[in-house]
Amino acid sequence: MTLIKIKGESFKPETVQQMINAGIVIGEKHDVLSDSPDMAPAHGLWYNQNLGGVFSRPGVSLPVPSALPMPTGGLFMAQLFQGVSLFQNLEYDIITGAQDATGANAVDFCGDPPQAGFIKVCTQRRQFGEYFIQTPQVTLNKVGGRINSADIDRTFLNNPAFFPLMPDPVRSAGNLNNELAKGMIEMGIAAQRPFIRTLFHGAIGNTGAAALTGFMKEFDGFDALITTGITDLDTGNACAAADATILEWANADVGGTLDGADIVETISYLVQLKDS
Repeated sequence: MTLIKIKGESFKPETVQQMINAGIVIGEKHDVLSDSPDMAPAHGLWYNQNLGGVFSRPGVSLPVPSALPMPTGGLFMAQLFQGVSLFQNLEYDIITGAQDATGANAVDFCGDPPQAGFIKVCTQRRQFGEYFIQTPQVTLNKVGGRINSADIDRTFLNNPAFFPLMPDPVRSAGNLNNELAKGMIEMGIAAQRPFIRTLFHGAIGNTGAAALTGFMKEFDGFDALITTGITDLDTGNACAAADATILEWANADVGGTLDGADIVETISYLVQLKDS
């Protein structure tokens, strides 16, 4: 019988094909796995500690609720771009105004009328962040093993890995009953924490040890985007119209005014600008 050896383990050719069909990377070239111990299994024995998997204890209730507190911000995170881009340095223009028309009025249709003013734009540049994380390695020929017939599946409640940037199978996972599903959910939990913080406070200049866990390079967060003093990428000219509206009301009464308008009028004005 022909066997294929992968990292010291022997597999039948049909087993290797099933791994490939399931999307499991089995090649050794450019292997990024560290020397960390194998992932703690959901079921079965964990040879590193000679203990059962995290869900191997017999006699407990089958539903497994999660009391793991997770950061908020998923609605914001869901708006981030997901996919592959051909471009690293994305540039975009913001229309910031239009010049007045110039020239004198014509006296008839054969005359020379005023000329409409040119629109003005402010060019900005943003870059993608770079995030890289791994799960512990998995011993493929032991995945899904059970200690005995009392080692049965559990139902996972209140999934903390409901993370918009994770693949659908992870976000909709209803159980942690094998190492692959458990590892993906653990990766989703690990990714949420730095991603949410980067969403608010990230800066493209934070790289390496200065970046949050998992980021080789952060992306610009709200602190860098919701700001004033924006300038044009090419000319360096100020783009006041592109500045965020940041007002300090200093705990004033809701009926008070700032620059001649109360807070309700100010918010209404901003909404009208957004919808216009």
